[in-house]
Order: sequence, then structure tokens, then C-alpha cells
Amino acid sequence: MISFIIIGRNEARNIERCIVSVLETINVNKLTDAEILYIDSNSIDGTVSIVQKHPQVVIYRITQGWNAAVGRNVGAEVSEGEVLFFIDGDVVIDPFFLSFALQSGHLNDGILTGALYEYQYNAAHQLVNQGWRNQPDAKEKRIYFTGGIFLIKRRIWDVIGGMDSRMKKGQDGDLAMRLYASGYKIHMLNKKMGDHHTIKYIHSDRVWATLFKGNMLYAKSVLYRRHFFKWPALKRLMTHDYTSLALLLTVAALIVRPTYIVTIPYVFIVIFKSVKQRGISWQNKLSLIPYYCVRDITVIVGFFFFYPRATICKWMKICL
Repeated sequence: MISFIIIGRNEARNIERCIVSVLETINVNKLTDAEILYIDSNSIDGTVSIVQKHPQVVIYRITQGWNAAVGRNVGAEVSEGEVLFFIDGDVVIDPFFLSFALQSGHLNDGILTGALYEYQYNAAHQLVNQGWRNQPDAKEKRIYFTGGIFLIKRRIWDVIGGMDSRMKKGQDGDLAMRLYASGYKIHMLNKKMGDHHTIKYIHSDRVWATLFKGNMLYAKSVLYRRHFFKWPALKRLMTHDYTSLALLLTVAALIVRPTYIVTIPYVFIVIFKSVKQRGISWQNKLSLIPYYCVRDITVIVGFFFFYPRATICKWMKICL
């Protein structure tokens, strides 16, 4: 049995096409043993009302302590399938991906995922960019980090212990590193998995809001502290979050030689990272310079001093 577990919060703009794509996936693949679960994180925009139009979907609402990790854990707990297909509510699944994944023979290894085509919007929900988030390659490959759209066998999920509900953000990366430490793999198949509709990650409408919510403390500070000595995490730090690493080295240099000169390389690195971003205006690029500086300070302080606490989670089944 396959359990399609959709999670979401305030996804009224996207949830209808997400559910329709799952129903189409079931029909195209002629699945006779499947279930669809929607786990809602206390939406206030009518998302649940839209889902209720589909009687095939079983709905659960998290009323306290919600985040993506909690949503997926609840979905896994109440589901019955041997294979769990986790889907975010802003994704439209390609109906032909599932059969390709099941025939790949990699479900016993760990996680299966695929390529996503991304539609990126601003805060006014105007399309500002589109393109492959991870383009299908000529052949499948092993990756070390993945997003929230993937297939995994229940026995592996249970062995790993699911997601850490304390991780309000970065829960996917934390799961990936625990899989890596346990000898499991993440396979990126050379097949389109679906379309992702989201606000652009580096758009000024999103980055500052994300920072002020404290998301970086989980997605970067805690993640790197927990898994610093795992090669994939260290590589990611050096290739994706190198400004934070540069700031840490700058602070160390200032302790040895307290002069402003040692800060110059860090400033240039931040400017380089900001201006090389694609798909945004120059005004947006310039706004990223102070953002990266504040973010890097937050990440380093959090690395040493931020320890997330467990929260009480409450959820209920919503009857049609």
C-alpha cells in the first residue's frame, strides 16, 4: 500500500491542483491499494474547505505546535502504507514519476526523489521566475540533501525515527544527515517529479521575513552543529553557506589581529554572493548584502548558543 501524505499551511492557492495531481497519479498507475492524507498546520485561509471537496482525502489538523516535521510525523503515524510518499501542498506531482520510482529498485536503499520544475512568485503572487530547481540528468545520481517531496519505506522511516519535531526548519536536511550516518542513500532519479509553486527563496519579500522568524537558527545553526563532522554537511557549508564560514574565520582573525583590514575579504565575499544571484533585480541583489551579514551573525551566534526545545503538539481528525 502507498500512502500519499500531503502537508500544508495556508495553501488555498495551490492545494486543489496538488490533490488533483495525486488523484491522477493513482488513476494513471491503476493503484488499487492507496490512501491520500492531508495534514494541515492550522490553516486560516480556507485550505481545509478546498480539501473537503475531495472525499477520497482523509484530513488531519494540527492545532498546536505545528511545523513541517510535525506534519510529516503525524502523517506517517496515522497512515497505513508500506511506502510513504511525502508531498508539500504547493507541488503538482507528475503522474508518471511514481511507476518510474517503484521500478528503480532503490526503495530499499533510503529515499527516492526526482527533478522539480519551479515557478517562483513574489509576495503579490506574480510570477517572477521559472526553471528547473534540479534538472533531470542523463542518469540517476546519489545526492546528500533533499527537500520535502520524496518516497521512503515505512521501515526505514521508523528505523531513523522520522523527523525531529523540534526542527521548525531544516528538518529535511537533518533527516538526510541521519540517513547518511545510518548508511542509507538518497537517490535522485532522472525523471521529472513535479512542479513546485513557491515564493522565490532569495526574493526580498521572503528572506528578511524568514530571518526574523528565526528559521536560520534551525536550518543552519542547529543543522551544522549537529552534523558538522559529516562530509556532506561540511561540503554544503563550504559551497552554499560560505559567507557564514568566512565570517567565522574573520572573527577568529580579529581576535588574533584586531584591525578592520581583516574584515575586507568577508565584505567582498558577501558582495560576490549577492550580485551573482540570478532572476532578481539589482535592487534586490543590493538588499541581499545587509541580509547576508545579519544572517551570518545569526547563524554563528545560534551555532554556539541556540538549542531548540521540544513543543507540545496537538492534532485531530476532521470528519467530512
